Amino acid sequence: MIISPPFLPTGQTQTSDEAWVNANMPDAPPQNTPGPAGSYPLGYNLAWHNGMHIDAHALARFNNGQVPPARAVADGKVIFAQPPSAMSSNPKHPQNYNPWDDSETPTPRWTDNGIVVIEHTTAIGAHGNSPTELGNTPTVLVYYSVYMHLAALGQTTATGKGAGAHPWQAGDAIWRKDEVGTPGQIYGASGQIHFEICMNEENVKVLLGRKPAWIEPGAIPAPTQDGRTDSVYGSTYFYVDDQTPASITQPTVHTRQRSNTVVGSKLWVRMTYHKGGCRYDTFDAQGRLLGGRDDTDIALEYNLQGLAESCHKSLSGPDRAASSPSGWYELLRFGRNIGYGANAADKDRLPANASHWRCIKSASGHDLWVDLNAEQVRKFSDADFLPAMGWNCIVDDSNERDQRCDSNALKNLISDTSLGNAHRLEPRELEKRLSDPQIRKILSKILTDFPCEWDRSTASERYAFIREAEPFRKSATAWPRLQAHMESMTFEQLPTNLLKATWHIHPRQFVSHLRKCVWLSAHEFAQCIPRKSLAGPVSWNTAIARAERYSVDYNRFIRKFSGNSIQRYLHNIAQSLTETGLFRTLTEDGRGVGKAYGAHYGRGFHQLTWAGNFKSFGEFSGLADHHGQYTDGRITTTSVHPIDSGTGTMKWAPRYDPAVVELSMPLAGSASGHYWVSKHFKRTTNINRLCDFGVNADIVGFISWLVNGGGAGYADRQQFAKYLSNVLLDDPPRRGIENFNFPSLSSSLTRQFPLASGIAQDQTENVNYERQIP
Repeated sequence: MIISPPFLPTGQTQTSDEAWVNANMPDAPPQNTPGPAGSYPLGYNLAWHNGMHIDAHALARFNNGQVPPARAVADGKVIFAQPPSAMSSNPKHPQNYNPWDDSETPTPRWTDNGIVVIEHTTAIGAHGNSPTELGNTPTVLVYYSVYMHLAALGQTTATGKGAGAHPWQAGDAIWRKDEVGTPGQIYGASGQIHFEICMNEENVKVLLGRKPAWIEPGAIPAPTQDGRTDSVYGSTYFYVDDQTPASITQPTVHTRQRSNTVVGSKLWVRMTYHKGGCRYDTFDAQGRLLGGRDDTDIALEYNLQGLAESCHKSLSGPDRAASSPSGWYELLRFGRNIGYGANAADKDRLPANASHWRCIKSASGHDLWVDLNAEQVRKFSDADFLPAMGWNCIVDDSNERDQRCDSNALKNLISDTSLGNAHRLEPRELEKRLSDPQIRKILSKILTDFPCEWDRSTASERYAFIREAEPFRKSATAWPRLQAHMESMTFEQLPTNLLKATWHIHPRQFVSHLRKCVWLSAHEFAQCIPRKSLAGPVSWNTAIARAERYSVDYNRFIRKFSGNSIQRYLHNIAQSLTETGLFRTLTEDGRGVGKAYGAHYGRGFHQLTWAGNFKSFGEFSGLADHHGQYTDGRITTTSVHPIDSGTGTMKWAPRYDPAVVELSMPLAGSASGHYWVSKHFKRTTNINRLCDFGVNADIVGFISWLVNGGGAGYADRQQFAKYLSNVLLDDPPRRGIENFNFPSLSSSLTRQFPLASGIAQDQTENVNYERQIP
């Protein structure tokens, strides 16, 4: 899925993606409240609060001094919208309600009531017959984003079909980064919005991979099986029991061996790859952080292909016959051999007794080598929303039609547990705890089930409990004023789908967590195929048909070989668009006729060519020898073929039939991925190294040289990368046609890595940003 924060000021930079999301979604400052105003999931009077209040005013300094507009966080459809009421100076106007002034003539504090609700449909993976097992059916997630307290609604963008722009209304298609509206006032504080994410219970099951349930912190049960495989993203987690084999020194054998040394404690280990490096964090069985360390190989991720081959080559006999470097690569990347289906035949070979040694911090703080593929170890990813990592669900609220928090589980979670505090569970004491940063961190991973805040028909009933509070008991006008205010902030005839979406999640945590899921739905993938480019026009119907055919396998190969980086995805697809003719085919036009490589013509998403490259891929994947006639008659049992563009030749038979790389989309993806990570250049390997430097014309040019070797489609690749930056990255959207400069494909560009600085941008082309939409 592709998702971004609702605010995208251009000057905001941070050291990590999580920090960047947090900085672009700042909490509104306290307003006579113990914690941030409009905090999730609890607010004033310990009432359930569906989302968070974001202080867009604080982002003005990153946006040329202007409060940035609220933007759609993802593609979707507007299902409800209402423009705001005109601002009034009348202190008795219901939108001038002041919740902190209970006098008979309270000071006015205006709150805007413009609202837009968007329904989003995306994918987070693909499943088979079981909802959480691997397969080719997209794992579809439907959720809703709500933008409330807008001072003005944004407008649709004309699509070229003759429809004029108009303020958002139900039924409008809306696209990520479109302007939803202008932040308004909340109780007199300007430049703010209420933002929330919600979904129904069926989609919570899709998101979590399980039915939502409360797990008692401090009594988290040990897992008995591995996590889901339909959706895998982010960090990898290992549950390690106390009898797991361990070693003080680095083992040199890559199959399970008897060990006199064991871990000695029940632990969780989190393994995170990032820009070539790898970090291991160790937690106790209940998820308390004990320590961590970075791998001594600062380029471990970039070197995974070589390490996988080393593990494979260290084996002999039956173990070697049951092994392949590709199987080892998956073990090193995911902690398990996932493959592309639930059956053994859908996975590249890996010995059942393969060991996976990593050096972690032990419970005592010492370095310890641990076999993370021992029989008793269980493996997961961020897609499993692990309770040990703080994820939990509130299911014990006693009255789901009441906006008051009646959850004993939640109250005990945030209460002051110090001895002698007899009032620790009283509302006022609990409200004070909401200002504690540690409590707010805990609450950010709690999913809650309670009614829609904006339903006018139930508002009086849901907030009736507030009449018990002292200000309402002593004033006859307090409740009528609040009722009038609630009527001004709620709406009739809200969509049924929204009213059923009673499960809520911290919106900042949702955005940050799901940005790790670099898996594009077919609709998102189709948008990556330009409507107008140097390669010719492509209609929406053509683009979506190609996306539905190829996106699952493309996502799978990116997940395995390029991880959780949208930058790496962009660079891959910028090359694939040229190599495949805008995803028209996985087979080189002309099938090598008249070309030096002949029968080993381009196949796959990056058009693997030459016998030497096909040989390398076959060895990596452990493809079986072929017996009988080859699909391409130019290959026989005795024919010889050029290894590469040099002078050497090789006899191909009895190796596998190269045709499988174009006939099997999983193998087409694997061949492209293997080429990407094994590509040698400037005394190093792995094109991901280049991707991690960013997205600019120099890097695109260098990668184009590595993939293609010459100038074929060079300007196209530059244009595609420019177009894709608008689709996949987070800068505010560009419109129309734009000229851009890029470097010639010359020795000044390709002579060194890292790239030289100051390379002349001596070529000019234009890019058409017209959206690829229905």
